[in-house]
Formats: sequence, C-alpha cells, structure tokens
Amino acid sequence: MRNKRSVFLISCTIILLGASLQLCAQETERLENKRITMHMERRSFAHILNILIEDYSVPIGFEESILDRKNRAFDFATNLPVDKELNVLSKGETDQVLEEMERAYPPQIPITVNVKNERLETVLNLIVRQIANYEWQINDGVVNILPVKGRDETYKTFLEINIKRFELRSPFVLSIKNDLYDLPEFKVFMDEHKLSYSNSHGDSVDTLRRRLPGEIRFSDLTLKSLLNKIAKIKGGGWILKHRDFPNGKEGIDIDI
Repeated sequence: MRNKRSVFLISCTIILLGASLQLCAQETERLENKRITMHMERRSFAHILNILIEDYSVPIGFEESILDRKNRAFDFATNLPVDKELNVLSKGETDQVLEEMERAYPPQIPITVNVKNERLETVLNLIVRQIANYEWQINDGVVNILPVKGRDETYKTFLEINIKRFELRSPFVLSIKNDLYDLPEFKVFMDEHKLSYSNSHGDSVDTLRRRLPGEIRFSDLTLKSLLNKIAKIKGGGWILKHRDFPNGKEGIDIDI
C-alpha cells in the first residue's frame, strides 16, 4: 500500500511540475507571438517602446550599455500615464507628447518599424538591429533588452543578487523604488562597490500615486526577476542605468 501511495504522490508531483512548466512556456510564447501593427518612421526609442507598452501591454526592462552612458536616447516612460481626474489610464497622451518633442528635436537614434499584424518577436528583432549594442530576451513574461556589447559586469552581478524577501509597503507606484532601495541586499551591494544612489523619481506625482492591483510580495529570487515581476504587475517597465552624482561619485539608478 505504501509503495502504491508513493507512486501516486510521485506521479502527482510530475504532473503538477509538467503543468507548471507548460504554463510558463505558454506564457512566454503568448508574449512573443503577440500581434503588433505599427507604422513608425524614424521615431525615438522611447516612442517605439511607448506604443508597445501602452497599446499592446508589453512590459519592458532595459539595462544600459557602458557605450551608451552619455546617451539619453534610451530613456523611456517606465510607468503608465494616469488621468488626473478619473484616476484611470489615459491612452495616447504620452504618444502625443512624444510626437511634439520629435518634431522639435529629431531623435539621436531614429528607429523605423513598419509592420502589420506581425509577431512581437519580429518587431523586437527590427528594434535591436537599429540600436547596435543590444539583444532581447523574454524573462518572467517581460521583454528584457540587454547589452550584447559593453555590458557592465557590475550591473550583471547586481541583477543576479538574490533577494531573500520583498514586500511592497504601500499599494502605490511611488513605494516601489523606495522599498527596493531599502532592501538589505541592495544596500550591501552599494557599500561593497562604493556606489551612490538616490530614490528620487522622474515621473509626475499623479503617475506615482497610481494604485497597484493587489499586493506585491516575493521571496528568494534574483533582483532582475524581481524587477520583471514588478513590471509585469504594474505595467510599463524598468531601466537600470548609470548616474553621476554631485559629489563626484558614480552610481546606479533604477527607473521603475
């Protein structure tokens, strides 16, 4: 009887594990197979990503290459816009602002994506071909654009540190960066590598006050996985980039 029970438990475990792996595979497949229509000629990186984020709900994480440290061409809005009065997402507002900016200041690295009902994979391939130093991956159901040239080994190590426990202390976007920077693992890494950091935010107050759906609580995962999981829940994405501080020290900034 005991042997039969053991076989039954092992069979159930295998079935559940198989189902879990299949679900993860299907999730990744769904994202890269998402159909995209976009007609953009010589637009900025921020504009292209804004369409993927706002119109197609594609979360995106970006790690800056050393070769692009002095180049702000790869900044993009990591949080979704909010209608101030209704406190709901206001589609198209960011796109309009970007169009006006691009008319006044043509993008440093113009990107063209002209596709109709093509897979997201095709669109991402088109993008990375035009930005030289990067490749894309899908991790945790999030598109990650990572350096293939000039990758900072400190950044790589940073994203691989294990986070024992993370819990968002308030259900608002504003809390995310503060809580990340309060992680003991984060502070230890900054001290060991003599890096400065600041929890200042570049987004508007209204955007940062957007309430997040449900609670955010994770344990025993890498920092990159944590950033991806947060991005998937809140929408938008994250950027890991270099930052110079007035005291002459170098630092890291996480825009999320």
